[in-house]
Amino acid sequence: MQFLVETERLEIMDKNIGFIGAGNMGKALINALVKDGYENIIVSDMSQDALEKIEEDYKIRTTQNNINLAKEADIIVVCVKPNHVGNVLENIKNYVHEKLVISIAAGKTVSYLIQHVGHEKVIRVMPFMGSMYGKGATAYVLGNGCNDEDKKKVVNMFGKSGIVFEVKEEEMHAVTYLASSPGLIAMYLHSIVEELKGQGIHEQVARDYLANVCYTMGDMIKSGESPLEIYRKVASPGGTTEAAHVYGEKHHFYDVLKGMINAAVERSKELGNK
Repeated sequence: MQFLVETERLEIMDKNIGFIGAGNMGKALINALVKDGYENIIVSDMSQDALEKIEEDYKIRTTQNNINLAKEADIIVVCVKPNHVGNVLENIKNYVHEKLVISIAAGKTVSYLIQHVGHEKVIRVMPFMGSMYGKGATAYVLGNGCNDEDKKKVVNMFGKSGIVFEVKEEEMHAVTYLASSPGLIAMYLHSIVEELKGQGIHEQVARDYLANVCYTMGDMIKSGESPLEIYRKVASPGGTTEAAHVYGEKHHFYDVLKGMINAAVERSKELGNK
């Protein structure tokens, strides 16, 4: 795990950073940089409405032309959907020689990025939606053309919105599941709320209660306690927690969870082949 230190802040302060794509994750990263005082940012997107919103919120430059962005930027961050990454990179490849290119697209490997951008100074990253709230976690894989300064740049940029990890390429498909997990956990919580409503609990009470449960669990895990240790703290022999756990085991709930993880990992691999 790597954390941003003040000396590394200078690594990108004088660089022009270009974001291709102004979706939720792109905006989260832009927001973190602007809050830290960065001004040399340019953003491109197909939607003029999205760009006008970016200009209004962050007072930074925008364009609908990816080539103009690529010419001007020293660091290019590609924040488009996986199925658009190849076309975007092919479009700008003649204008990014030796420039650092970063992609946040699920499934797109370092070798895929190298193939489409034409050099090895690329970094594959996988953030998750926590970056929008300053509670993010980002994993990254360096291309062979990257040096220690490039490593500092990615840690600097993504470290402003959370924690940053360097991982191996073969681990990235599993990391993609971690990035997807908030949506799946949200569906689990939704199911709990819906069932409890049927038990007579007001929806807002259930939601607020579960919110504090999630906060507490996060703090306990970050303090070093494992999920299994937390279970053992909560579950009393013959109690309600144990009853729910036994029911889940009997009906293969945990096997289903493993299957869901494998489905997400396989989908990440499929996206990498498209």
